[in-house]
Amino acid sequence: TVTIDPTTTLSNSLNQCLSINNLTISGPVGTANTLQLANPGAFIPLNISSALTVDGGGAVLVTNFALQVGGLASVGVTGSGTMSLQSGAITISSNLVLGTSAGATGTLWVTGGTLSVTNLPNTLIVGVSGDGQVVVSNGTLNTRGLFIGTNQFSRGTITVAGGTLIASNVFIGIASNSFGAIWVNSGQFIATNRSEIVGS
Repeated sequence: TVTIDPTTTLSNSLNQCLSINNLTISGPVGTANTLQLANPGAFIPLNISSALTVDGGGAVLVTNFALQVGGLASVGVTGSGTMSLQSGAITISSNLVLGTSAGATGTLWVTGGTLSVTNLPNTLIVGVSGDGQVVVSNGTLNTRGLFIGTNQFSRGTITVAGGTLIASNVFIGIASNSFGAIWVNSGQFIATNRSEIVGS
């Protein structure tokens, strides 16, 4: 586990230590490698100018911190990856993709704070060719586009159990033999523009 906390952020004003180009978090089978962003002394974001990849054995945990990703964010590319937002903010300027390839699993937890994928035409894709799952139990998840169960044999699910899910364009179960679902147990799901359930 690598933890970025108030001690780390103290040097940011001197050498911009919280700005990097690309970041990949993964580990061998049976291991868990976690990047924990927790409670900085000042609200200084970790800025990833290009791509963030969280793959097999990898996890990102954000607590009272700001994470900014300028490029593609992928969670579960070939293995199982997890992204968790407990409080603070995650802003992604490109697509956020969960479960890229067959056999991969990408999981997103929003238990507080705000996660935004709102730059046109960027999209949250839950289950590309693998499995993607999102749980919103508090806080807000705001996305310009939302694709759930994209390619054949993919599976995507979103559970809203508190908090708010906001999406402009929603497509569920896009390909034949794909599965997509949104379950709202409590909280809100707000579709602000267009919703289609294809489901073949």
